[in-house]
Amino acid sequence: MLKSVWYSWFLITEKLIIVGIAVISFYWSPPPLEQTKTLAFGWVGEMLLRNLILMSTVAGGLHLYFYTFTKQGQDLKYDHRPLMKNGKKFMLGGQIRHQSLPIFIMCCGMMDF
Repeated sequence: MLKSVWYSWFLITEKLIIVGIAVISFYWSPPPLEQTKTLAFGWVGEMLLRNLILMSTVAGGLHLYFYTFTKQGQDLKYDHRPLMKNGKKFMLGGQIRHQSLPIFIMCCGMMDF
């Protein structure tokens, strides 16, 4: 199996990147188990901050790549219209801000307990 993965057309896949981020965040940033025995604001806040940084890095990087710099172009884009800015349809004024709020709320709810 490793031979087929090694000789595949693209060695670094999306799943490999996600597993790499998960392994790095698991070994690098969790608080010690002695702290997590009791529920405290300090270590919970650290986990929340880690999750927010990971979410912002991944989502922000993808947004920069696909929308700001348009590196992929319009060929594979489902909807060829640009993102709406200052539309009446969105609660916070723009499509990006409107979609970021629920993601932020969900990230706060997915803390590691």
